[in-house]
Amino acid sequence: MKLLVTIAALAAAGAAVSGDAPVESDTDAIATSDTRINIGRLGVINEYTLAIWRKLRSDEASVERHDLRKMNYNLRRTVWEYNQLREDLCDDRFAVEQSCGAPFVPKWVYQKDATTLEELDAREGDLDVRVVALWDAACKSLEKVISWEDSRPYCSIE
Repeated sequence: MKLLVTIAALAAAGAAVSGDAPVESDTDAIATSDTRINIGRLGVINEYTLAIWRKLRSDEASVERHDLRKMNYNLRRTVWEYNQLREDLCDDRFAVEQSCGAPFVPKWVYQKDATTLEELDAREGDLDVRVVALWDAACKSLEKVISWEDSRPYCSIE
């Protein structure tokens, strides 16, 4: 709690002082922004909250179940993570052909959970094609700057 109060006070003090600073370009302002740091801090806090929750759960509840509901959830989460990764790569102009363009939002991401393993497998295959294509594009870029042997820990050997 003291840490959060201290961080909040530092952020408030930084905001008060930054109002007196000369106007900077957007790039410089973003690079020195408290907002950038605070957004990262929120991600760390979420990770700590998750760790606390896992620690306080009973042993039985903390065992990951491989039921269809959980698998549906993981597949949907992977769609959103894939889209975020593509956006980040496109913003950096990396693997543009694979990373830039409309986000991948299949209709099943909003539909009810798959009720059979076959249906879930078809949905996974739909996402697999896109994720692997982006990975392969990244690997082609990597292999241009490091040796094939050094790229193997990162890239597909299929």
